[in-house]
This record gives sequence, structure tokens and C-alpha cells, in this order.
Amino acid sequence: MICILFTFETLAFHSPSAPRYHCAMSDEQIHAKAVIAAAIIQSRGVDIEGLASVNKDLSNRKLAHLQDLTERIYNALAAGTR
Repeated sequence: MICILFTFETLAFHSPSAPRYHCAMSDEQIHAKAVIAAAIIQSRGVDIEGLASVNKDLSNRKLAHLQDLTERIYNALAAGTR
């Protein structure tokens, strides 16, 4: 099982070395992005095995892709509600 946590402003795999940032998002934004990321993963929009790869370069690229997709979808939805 892959556990993905929002660490304030970024999506990051939970690890002791995961960066901690000052929170600039509301609880609602964090929840919305978590749901979007979960939907992307569930729909196989990203390679799940790549996210959990021991190859850190591959894992980081896949995570960056998931972050990018999540942000793009969130921004599109947020723009549509204004």
C-alpha cells in the first residue's frame, strides 16, 4: 500500500526526511487536493509502481507528475467556481 500525505504545500511520501513547510492552504484545499490525487491514483493516471520505486530518481519524477496533475486539475476546478 502506498501512503501519500499532504505535507502542507506539497505532496510527499511520508518519511522522516520529508520537508515541512509553513501551511499556506486551508483545510478545504488540502482535502480537495487529497481527493484529486487519490482519484488520479485510483484511475491509474500515474504509475503506482513507479511512485513506490526504490529508484529515487524514478520515484521523484512520478511524484512530480502526480503533483503537476493534481495542481492542474485543482486549478481548473477552482477557476470554474469563481
